[in-house]
Amino acid sequence: KMCCFLREMENKKKSISPRKELSTGDFIKVISTLPKKTNCAFTGGEPFVKKDFMALVRAAKKRNNQVTIGTNGVLLSKERAQEIVELGVEQVCFSLDGPEKIHNSIRRRESSFRALFDNAQKLRDIRDKHHSRWPRIMVNAVILNENYALLPQTIEIMKDMGADIASIEAVDGSYERSANRLKPSIDF
Repeated sequence: KMCCFLREMENKKKSISPRKELSTGDFIKVISTLPKKTNCAFTGGEPFVKKDFMALVRAAKKRNNQVTIGTNGVLLSKERAQEIVELGVEQVCFSLDGPEKIHNSIRRRESSFRALFDNAQKLRDIRDKHHSRWPRIMVNAVILNENYALLPQTIEIMKDMGADIASIEAVDGSYERSANRLKPSIDF
């Protein structure tokens, strides 16, 4: 429900041809061509869906690149969190859509809020046990019709999750979901 790209794909399904994803080896070849210190931002869909995703992160870090991971947080296991800290990934950005009921409704999955919240805290705890400043934990919320009145609560949840950085976006990639279409009562 929250992904504008899924809606666009559904609307254009007859005009979009299926694409093959690059193999892990092909991704690593691409990473090997990037200048060192490049920020490799892995986003999605959901990067942790790729079974060997951490091989891409290892390849980027091996070249001394910075790494940012954008995730819904659901598939961030303790083992992956441990490796992220040990590799020195610079930033993990979690997507939060509001308090539990709203988040789960937007994500259309009853357990998504709890998994996101618990996994973000797990990453923070592992980072703290390693006395590391990496990764920075960013939590991002996009203002939607469903959540704009709950932004103060959402920011409190971000704090409780252990966010180092809170990001609130007023506009996303989809005009029909964008805050531009909110009721005139919102004060931009």
